Amino acid sequence: MQKCFGFCSALLVAIPALAQTVDTDLMSTIRQHKAQLETYRSGSGNAADQGLMDFLKKQQESAHDPRAAKEAITAMGMAPQTAPDGNPTGEQIRNALSIVFISLGMPNDELRYLLQEGAGKKDVVFLLRGTFNNDMKDTLKRIVDLVPAKDVRQTPNVFILPQAFANYRIGAVPVVFGQHKKQWYQVNGAPSIAMAMKEIQAGRANHQIGTMWPVAEEDIAQRMKQAVATHDWQAWQRELATDMQKKIETGHQLPYSLSDERYYVDLSITFPQDVRGQDNKIVVKAGTRINPLERAQVPGGAIMVLDPADARQRKMVKTWLQKWPAGIVMVSRYEEQGIRELGVKVVMLDPVSVARFQLHAVPALLTADKQQLLVQTFAPRVEGGFQ
Repeated sequence: MQKCFGFCSALLVAIPALAQTVDTDLMSTIRQHKAQLETYRSGSGNAADQGLMDFLKKQQESAHDPRAAKEAITAMGMAPQTAPDGNPTGEQIRNALSIVFISLGMPNDELRYLLQEGAGKKDVVFLLRGTFNNDMKDTLKRIVDLVPAKDVRQTPNVFILPQAFANYRIGAVPVVFGQHKKQWYQVNGAPSIAMAMKEIQAGRANHQIGTMWPVAEEDIAQRMKQAVATHDWQAWQRELATDMQKKIETGHQLPYSLSDERYYVDLSITFPQDVRGQDNKIVVKAGTRINPLERAQVPGGAIMVLDPADARQRKMVKTWLQKWPAGIVMVSRYEEQGIRELGVKVVMLDPVSVARFQLHAVPALLTADKQQLLVQTFAPRVEGGFQ
């Protein structure tokens, strides 16, 4: 039999990790997102030029970098999406010859015509400023309802890219950006992509040729920026800390010892039935009595129990730790400041340990003496340590 089997079975002591601080990775991520959103720019100019493609390529490459994608998903609540079959590829952006700014708030017939015209074409990209009704499911459903292709390869390439709308100050759609002789040109209000390209090829770009409608989707990045600016982050932090503390075991409070006392506890246990190993052979017979202190010592040489809110008890435990630096420190309740001042990892005292060690007051020092557990309780004192 391994030594730890008898000892651990007898003591029944669980040693969970004690969380004391807010997740630093989470707070760091929030600070990064706040900084990113604060520096979000509305952009300037609406001329169609190579800058549009450079901008889109940069955005798309960022979306496919795992770290950048993770940040985008966390900050925006979503990554750039196609409808309805997954994320766009950088190749789609690089091969685009026509980029169409649309809104799902456009009349059905006009929107359907544009989407069907570009469906299944790798060189046509549609851009949205945000989600329809601020819901991704509604967005996908509306696109699929308008273009119910059976083959996913025949669906339009739709991206959500609010930065492009901001950079080119697009508040009404449709707007078509088309490439002609390696230059980019803009046509507003084009009822079809083909008509827009004809205008561009004829040298009649940068003007409006048809009806335009306001962009219905809310700018996701702007909405996030406003939410960050108005959110009470300190209150959120306090709520998070309170919630975390509720999840931490509350411990088992004991009264303070009024006088010094010492007594012995027999940790021996009697097995009520046979204990069998994996090969079904009997490892411990029923009725066998085992004293764990015959096989091992108290972990770390001593177990120290205290109320961390009492400065006197903290001082006493620090004195004990000089003799037993590897000893186990158990606290009767969660008191953050006191635990932090102890400067060591602690274990929450639980009812099982209280009963097993026959504890009735704190501070208490538990050590092994002649194969028995010696329990000493002390009246808290300013000078700390032993008498």
